[in-house]
Amino acid sequence: MGFSVVIKYELAIFRISHRGTPLTSFMAGEINSRNNNQFPRNRWKFISEEMCWNEHADRARDMGGHLASITTFEENEQVTRIANGRSVWIGGMRKGSSNGSGAEHWSWFDGRPWTYTNWAPGEPNNYGGSENRIQLYGHSGLWNDVGEGWRGPAVYRIPAFMPLSLIVSGAGSTEVNGIYVFKPDEHENRHWGTIAGHYQNTQNSEIFIAFQDCGTAHQCPEWNKWMIISKIGVLYAAHTGGEIGIPPRDGGWETVDSWKNPGAPGGKHPAPVVRHGENKGARHNKPQGESFLPATSSTNGIEILEAVAGKPVRFKINNRPTSNDSWVGIYPASANDQDHGEQNKRWKWLREIDVNDASFPEQAEGDWGIRVFSDGGHTLHERKDFSVKPNRVITDQADTDSNKSRAIVAFVTGIFLFTMGLPLLIIGSISTGEDNLAMLIPGAIMFGIGGFLTVSTSFILISSWAKSYAESGKPDAPPIEVLEAIDGKPVRFRINDPPKSSSAWVGIYQFGAEDENHGEEGRRWKWLRDIDINDASFSERVGSKASIRVFSDRGYNLHNRVDFDVVPSKKKWWET
Repeated sequence: MGFSVVIKYELAIFRISHRGTPLTSFMAGEINSRNNNQFPRNRWKFISEEMCWNEHADRARDMGGHLASITTFEENEQVTRIANGRSVWIGGMRKGSSNGSGAEHWSWFDGRPWTYTNWAPGEPNNYGGSENRIQLYGHSGLWNDVGEGWRGPAVYRIPAFMPLSLIVSGAGSTEVNGIYVFKPDEHENRHWGTIAGHYQNTQNSEIFIAFQDCGTAHQCPEWNKWMIISKIGVLYAAHTGGEIGIPPRDGGWETVDSWKNPGAPGGKHPAPVVRHGENKGARHNKPQGESFLPATSSTNGIEILEAVAGKPVRFKINNRPTSNDSWVGIYPASANDQDHGEQNKRWKWLREIDVNDASFPEQAEGDWGIRVFSDGGHTLHERKDFSVKPNRVITDQADTDSNKSRAIVAFVTGIFLFTMGLPLLIIGSISTGEDNLAMLIPGAIMFGIGGFLTVSTSFILISSWAKSYAESGKPDAPPIEVLEAIDGKPVRFRINDPPKSSSAWVGIYQFGAEDENHGEEGRRWKWLRDIDINDASFSERVGSKASIRVFSDRGYNLHNRVDFDVVPSKKKWWET
């Protein structure tokens, strides 16, 4: 049985209030100070891997966020705290090549306003003319400009995306079962200092789900938790491992009767289980500057319409900036934003193009990126990386069509020679006059050549048409095929479209888990170079709903993903 919560992810653009006063949008990303009692809207994440700025920027985007942008003193304190004494990358970028400390010289990669600075004495100084990014000193929280090639850890800002509704079922205390919807304020029966922003049971107004921020209230973040609360007190809980700004846990919840606290009488056993649902195929909620797309949306900020060698690169911009000075450029994947090249060849004003079908001149094969900037400078609004692929498919098809055309011409010629030569051959063979050779010889030649052309080209055309018919009816193999997924047995799968990188890897996840929760090597993830991609397997059990995810590098650059159900095993008759 158990207790399960199914969370429906919808477009999480809602507003949070504190004691009835509307605050800024939940998506705007301002972290709470200790004096506020509202739900956090940022999730800061420390990444210890030492990489250059561009590598961290790509990783952060794949995780649904950006390198940290800092707009208040409180945010700077948060980032400094999580850096834990390490110097880290943050998301500041220099505009142009001149030096200065304000908004005319710097911008945040995610497009947030430049409203706060904390430069170290004498900084920024643009030493050597190449210090175009920012690092934060973890021991002091002061900033230093540095070249983007420096390799170090980073802090990411990942906006908090919360579900709008919950469905609770199977709880030992049946009164908590039902549908819950998000409410922006505090519940009237607020318990244990829970913060504003709760989930209200639609059938019973006295039952709700709320979050307790013990890190702020008691300096004990390890106590942070979601709780199901009724009029008698706390019934169930799910600790968050010290984190804030995350949805109710996807996994096992806890009974609380062991707390021995009068305010937490506890619900009936069994222990609760939480399941996330109805977000299949949603890899991440990707930020678009200060606007966000829903997890279920199929629309990307930039869509690549065509990227083939020898042809213009065509694209569509779905989320254009409002500024009249916004512009778009095409870049080699590793190029700096300042390396924008020549107008109309490498960059264009958005006001001068059709954003629904824009293009740049043809580019060489390889990795490229379309980048949209929200002003006349280098404030990045949106970026889409892609590959210009060779034109082999079209060339092969053209060669095939050309060969088929020549075969048809030869076939028609053969029929013509055959039909013209046959009468001459017959007449010449039965004629007794002197002119019989004049008909017999050319008739035989035309008949022989015509017959040879007709028969040989018939085989060629029949073979070509049979191949075309077979290929037209053959379905394309999916990138990942699940070969076997039965409870109690290893999950077997085949990877039909593996990445080329030697550092590509594959992992098995519980459905809804984040990419970075990859578990132990060998049990939950493996290098592709160490497995047979045509018949790979994992023995680790991850639940009744799971996913296989293939990543193209050491990080979390998702290449392909397939979600599937683990089927219960059928017992033999003697086991029943």
